[in-house]
Amino acid sequence: MYDFDKLYNFKRISTSMLGYIHTEQALLKMIDRFKIKENHPMYGKTHTDETKNLIKKLGRNNPIYGKKHTEATKLLMSQNKKKYPFGVGIYDLNFNLIKRFNQNVELARHLNVSKVTVGKYIKTGKVFNDLYYIKINKK
Repeated sequence: MYDFDKLYNFKRISTSMLGYIHTEQALLKMIDRFKIKENHPMYGKTHTDETKNLIKKLGRNNPIYGKKHTEATKLLMSQNKKKYPFGVGIYDLNFNLIKRFNQNVELARHLNVSKVTVGKYIKTGKVFNDLYYIKINKK
C-alpha cells in the first residue's frame, strides 16, 4: 500500500522496535521531513478540550491514581533512564578516579551545581574549579 522507500520508522514485518537502530538514511529523512514546520501533522491544529482531558487522565482515570511506586520500582525506573550507563566520575588532574556517581544529577548535588553545569564540563572536557575533570565512566 505504501512505498517503504519514502517512509521511516516502519518495518515490513510487525515486531518489537526494542533495540532497533535507525539507519543513517532513515535519520536523515526524519530530520528533513520537519525542517519545514508546515510538514508536521499537528501544524496549525489544536487539541479539543475533550482530547486534552483524555490526555491528562485526571484523578481516578489515571492508572496510577492512589498508588505509590515502591523503592525498588523507583530504582529500576531511575536505572532505565540513565543517560550514562556506567555513571560519571570526578577525576583528579592526572585522570585518577576520585569518586564515582551513578548519575550526573548525583554528581551535581555533590558539587552543589546544576546538572546542566555537569553536562557542560563532560562535553567540553574542561577542568572544573581548577581541581577536577568530570568524565563519563567507561566501566
